[in-house]
Amino acid sequence: MQTILVTGATGFVGQHLCRALAQLPVTVRTFERASGGDLSDLAALQRACQGVDTVFHLAGYAHADVNDHQRHWQTNYQGTLNLLEAVQRAEVPRLLFLSSVKAGQPDQPQAAADNAYGASKQAAEQAILTASAPPAQAVIIRPALIYGAGVKGNLARLTAAMRAGWLPLLPPHPSRHSLVYSGDLVRLMLAAIQQPDCNRRILLAAPHQLSMHELYQQLRQAQGKQPAGWAIPHRLLKTAAWGGDVLQGWTGRRMPVGSDLMERLFGQQPYQSDEVVVDGFAMTGVVPEPLTQSLPSLWQPHF
Repeated sequence: MQTILVTGATGFVGQHLCRALAQLPVTVRTFERASGGDLSDLAALQRACQGVDTVFHLAGYAHADVNDHQRHWQTNYQGTLNLLEAVQRAEVPRLLFLSSVKAGQPDQPQAAADNAYGASKQAAEQAILTASAPPAQAVIIRPALIYGAGVKGNLARLTAAMRAGWLPLLPPHPSRHSLVYSGDLVRLMLAAIQQPDCNRRILLAAPHQLSMHELYQQLRQAQGKQPAGWAIPHRLLKTAAWGGDVLQGWTGRRMPVGSDLMERLFGQQPYQSDEVVVDGFAMTGVVPEPLTQSLPSLWQPHF
């Protein structure tokens, strides 16, 4: 029976992965901050890696909107270096590192990241790819925005507002957002770590490209509702965002509608693959679930 080590097991992806692993004939070992695990503790990492066949490294500081360079660098880069050293010393044969699309640019996967989070992830990727003694199978996956049961943050608030009906249909817009379902991501991870063709590769996990207008309509379809017929005008949203920025400047309080919200809703973020950052689903043969089947997970109770 194989022994699997999962770092960051109590996180969103970690919980979904551990649930899938529980259905397999493997022994699961976890390493997470909630139970005292610390990526800066090399001795603890070495103990955790002893006798392990596969490491799924999911732990990290995931606040991409917080430009805390030191925190990102210490956790996402140096923490990964420490784990890599522990993996090498314990001679663990397989390592999968969960990176992020933020390690590149939407249309330039190999470009420099534009924030501290992405830069730390990109540096960790290169450390694994250029290691002098890497594991026999080392795979990097860059997921786009992940959705599924238990997701939190902006996407959860947005879809809750859409489902409740108080947020009207957003206007059509050429911008696209890259999404990946948590169940699809887990299946991709389990497949990639077993396939030799994925060794020393960066796999993109961004199978769905949707505008907020299209996502809204897909959510309605997933609920069995008819498509919404009226969309709030884009010009009205821009005016409201301008007013929110002015009020925020006067009061110092963050407004619910502002330029930051407009960027999240209408910023161009369709992440693409190239010859280095390849389409993980195409490479592994894992077929993503249709949106109509996976989107309802957003309002399912967390396991």
